[in-house]
Amino acid sequence: MKYKSALIEMVWQFAYQGVKDGKLILHTGGTSALEEAFEVLGWDDPHYVPDTDGMNCQWPGCPEWATCGKPTPEGYKRYCGKHFAVEEG
Repeated sequence: MKYKSALIEMVWQFAYQGVKDGKLILHTGGTSALEEAFEVLGWDDPHYVPDTDGMNCQWPGCPEWATCGKPTPEGYKRYCGKHFAVEEG
């Protein structure tokens, strides 16, 4: 089990992030090492991220990956790069 969790952590670090059908995905980008890791884990390529809580942009209606965060009047929020610089009204 320790090896599987290490492989999952490596895939999360090196896999390509994307959005498909409004859902966050990880994909191999055709990289053979990642393709093999996905196969060992039994993941499809692309792999839909099952729990997006905290990983997706918190801007209303935005399906992108959150890459930045900042304090807001409603508390700390995570945003994609596009929405990070936008002032909330």
